[in-house]
Amino acid sequence: MSHWYLTPEEIIRKRYNWFQEAQRLGNVTLACKHLGISRKTFYKWRRRFKEATANPNSLLELKKTLSVAWPGKESQGQKDHQASQKD
Repeated sequence: MSHWYLTPEEIIRKRYNWFQEAQRLGNVTLACKHLGISRKTFYKWRRRFKEATANPNSLLELKKTLSVAWPGKESQGQKDHQASQKD
C-alpha cells in the first residue's frame, strides 16, 4: 500500500489556498463546505498566517512543527542537506 504525504511547505501552500478560495467566493462558510473543512479549522489557520505575517519566524516554526508531526516525510531540501553532510 502506497502512502502519499505532503511536505510542510505543501501543507502551508494548501492552507493558504483556502484563504484565496474564501476570498474568491466572498463567503467563508461556502468555501469551507467546498474545501471539506470546518470553519474552526479555517479560522485557526487564518490566525496562524496572520501571526506569520507579523513575525516571519513564526511561519518557520510552523514548518518545524509540521515536520515533527510527519517525521518520515522530509522536504527535498532537507534530504539534500543531509546528503551533503554525509560527504
